[in-house]
Amino acid sequence: MFYDEQGKHVRTKKEILDGDGNIRKGCKIIKKGEVYERKIFTVKDERFKQESFLDGVKVFYTDLINQMVIDDKVRLSIFDKNGPYLATKKVGKNNPKAEEIKADNEIRMEWNRTVDRAIVSGVSDTEIVELKKEEITDKVKESVEQNGQKPGLFGDIVRAAILLLELLIAKAMQKVMDIAEKVIGIDVSAIKETSRETNIRIHAGENLPFQPERKKIPFPVNSRRERDMKKSTERSTTDSVKKASLSR
Repeated sequence: MFYDEQGKHVRTKKEILDGDGNIRKGCKIIKKGEVYERKIFTVKDERFKQESFLDGVKVFYTDLINQMVIDDKVRLSIFDKNGPYLATKKVGKNNPKAEEIKADNEIRMEWNRTVDRAIVSGVSDTEIVELKKEEITDKVKESVEQNGQKPGLFGDIVRAAILLLELLIAKAMQKVMDIAEKVIGIDVSAIKETSRETNIRIHAGENLPFQPERKKIPFPVNSRRERDMKKSTERSTTDSVKKASLSR
């Protein structure tokens, strides 16, 4: 097989020879049975290997799929890497490292449960994210640089971070308790002071603060109804007198 300077296949050897009968520079001959190179693909664009490109594609296709979903409960969501939570890994079928992945996921879920408790206790998201970056992300990078890939060390790092997060929870709960004690203490002391002053006045014979008597508001009188009632009373009296006289 004969190829010219541009790598194109030509039919005869004459097409790659110069005037002196020699093979021109850049042309080549591949004998039958020999392996020859063929460049099908060009050099891959480095942009496709960047995480920003992958994140953008992920968002695009997630939104595209959610447009076809009617029920909001089934909609897809993208995990926020910059959030306070740790992502769990998927365990595939017949994975030889399934047990390691499950143990790793359990540690991550323990951290996520502690984060839920921290948010409910009043710890801010900023404090949790900062703790996650300093005590997990940065320390994992240092561990990989010094010791290589060792999954067991990741569990130790996360457990230490969980202890620090529990300290933040305890501090937040203590603040809430202090505020509650102050508020409750003020209310109780005010009630005790009022009752003590009342008891002193009673024992001393002092008059308690005068409360004016409520005045009764008279209802408006209907004159026509009053006349009708008077007439009915007179009639009943006359009828009773007549009955008494007839009976005699």
